[in-house]
Amino acid sequence: MKKQSILLTLSIAVLMTSCSKSFLDLQPELTLSSNNFYKSENDYLSTLNAVYSGYRDVLPSIYVMGELRSDNTTDQFNIGNRGTGTVPFEELDEFYMTSTNLVNGYWVAGYGAIYKINTFLDLLNNAPEGIITTAGLKERMEAEARFARAFHYFNLVRFYGDVPLLLKPVEKAGEAFTIPRSPINDVYNAIIEDANFAVENLPDAYGTAEKGRITKGAALTLLAKVQLTRKDYDGAITALRQIKGYALEPDYANCFNPAHKNGVESIFEVQYSSDPTTGNNALVFSWVPLGDVAWNAIVNDGGSGNGTQWNIPTKDLLKNGYYDPADKRKNISVGVVDLPIPGQSSKDPVAYIKKWIVYTDRSARQQNPCNMVIYRYADVLLMLAEALNEKGYTAGGEAFDLLNQVRARAGLTKPFTAADIPNQEAFRLAIERERRIELAFEGHRWFDLLRTDRALPVMKAYATIEKADPSSYRNPGWEFTSRSYNIQNYMLLYPVPYSEQIKNPSVVTQNPGY
Repeated sequence: MKKQSILLTLSIAVLMTSCSKSFLDLQPELTLSSNNFYKSENDYLSTLNAVYSGYRDVLPSIYVMGELRSDNTTDQFNIGNRGTGTVPFEELDEFYMTSTNLVNGYWVAGYGAIYKINTFLDLLNNAPEGIITTAGLKERMEAEARFARAFHYFNLVRFYGDVPLLLKPVEKAGEAFTIPRSPINDVYNAIIEDANFAVENLPDAYGTAEKGRITKGAALTLLAKVQLTRKDYDGAITALRQIKGYALEPDYANCFNPAHKNGVESIFEVQYSSDPTTGNNALVFSWVPLGDVAWNAIVNDGGSGNGTQWNIPTKDLLKNGYYDPADKRKNISVGVVDLPIPGQSSKDPVAYIKKWIVYTDRSARQQNPCNMVIYRYADVLLMLAEALNEKGYTAGGEAFDLLNQVRARAGLTKPFTAADIPNQEAFRLAIERERRIELAFEGHRWFDLLRTDRALPVMKAYATIEKADPSSYRNPGWEFTSRSYNIQNYMLLYPVPYSEQIKNPSVVTQNPGY
C-alpha cells in the first residue's frame, strides 16, 4: 500500500493555534509521494529542517507545564488589569488541574512534531536509490529526526506517564483513534533506542553554516538525562563521560547573549533569528511585567510595550541568603522593576527573568534573536556530579570537583569541602540547590524535582509559605482558595487532555485522580 506523505512545512502558528484540536485530527496539507517530489538529497534536507520547527512549537508548554509548575516561577498577575487571560496559568501554577485547561499544550504540540518526524522517517527510509549520494548523510538525517522523536517522547512520558507510542505514520483516517496508551517502560525503551541510534550516527560538530543542528553531544546529553531519570546511574555516567569538546563559558552571561550563540558551552539550543516574520524569539516577552512603565524601566526607550508576567521569579528563589552575595548569576538571571506600575497594587518590586532579554530599544525587542538554551555543559557537569554521588559519596572526590567548577565560574571561589557537605544526602541537596541557581528558568527545575522524588516535599513546603501570607506575596486583595496548592501525589502527572480522551475513552484512559 502506498503510504500518505506530506510536504512538511506546517507553520508554528498552525500548531500553536490548534491547541483545542487533537493531534489525531492533524491531516496532511498536501499528498506527495517520494517519487514525484523528492528529486535530490536537498529535498530531504529541506523537509528535515521543518522537523526542527517542532522544538519551537513545544517551548511554551515546557515553560508553562514545567518551570511554572515548580517553585522557581509564578503567575504574578496584575490584579488591577487581570482579565481572564492569565487564569489558565494561575491554575497550573497552583496545582489546580483539570483535563480541559493548558494540560493539552505539550500533548498537541508534541504529537504534532512526532507526526512530522514519523512521516519524514518513512519518506527517508523509502528514498529511491541514487538520490541521497553523500556518504553517511541518510543515516545522519535519520539520527537527527530520531533524536527529535526521543526528545518529545521524553517530555510526554514525564508529563503524562503512559502515552500512545507512534513510531510510524498513520496510514488511514481514524486509525490513530485506536492506538492505546503504552506503558511507561515501553515508551522509555523506544526513547533509549532512538537516542542510541542518534549517538551512533551524529557528528561531534558541524561547519559554521550548519551550526545549531543536533550533534552527538546533544544525543548523549538526552540519553544521560533519561538514564538519570531511570536511576540507571552507571548508564548516565557512561553517557556523560563521552561528552567531549565543550567547556564552560568564561562569562555566565554569554550563555544567553546572541553574540555568543551556539558557543563553547552550548550543546543544544533552539534557534531563532532577528526576523519577526521567520523566527524571532517572542516567548520571553511574556515574562516581563505589564505596562509601558515596566517596559521602559527595562529598556528605557520611551516606547510602548507590554508583557503578561506569567513566568515571574518567585520570592522563594530570591529570598535573602539563597543566592550567595558573591554569586554573579543572580543579576544575570533576574531583573527587578522597582517603580510604581499603573494598575499594579503590589507593595513590592516586581522581578522578571532577565536571561535572553538583551534588546536596547523598542525595535530591537520586536526582533529578539536570542536562542533558547536546552542543554549546556554546566548541566552535564552537575549531572555527572549527581550520578557519581548516587553511586557512593566520596569526601573531596570527583563529584566535589565538578560542583566546584560550576560554582567557580559564578564567582564563588571558595570551594566546597567535606566540612561543608559531609555525606551523600547533604551532597544531594547541594546539587539540587546548585542546579536550581545555575539552570534557573531554563526548564529543568520541575523535572529535577520529579527525578529525585523531591517534588512533593519541596512543593508542599513552598505551598505552606505561599498560603501563609498571600498579601505579602501577591498583589493585595488576592486570596487563595481551598483548591490552591492542594498538592496530592497523583498531581505529579498531568491529566490526559479531555480532547484526546473523548475521541475513544475506552482506549485513551485517564490518569488516576482526575
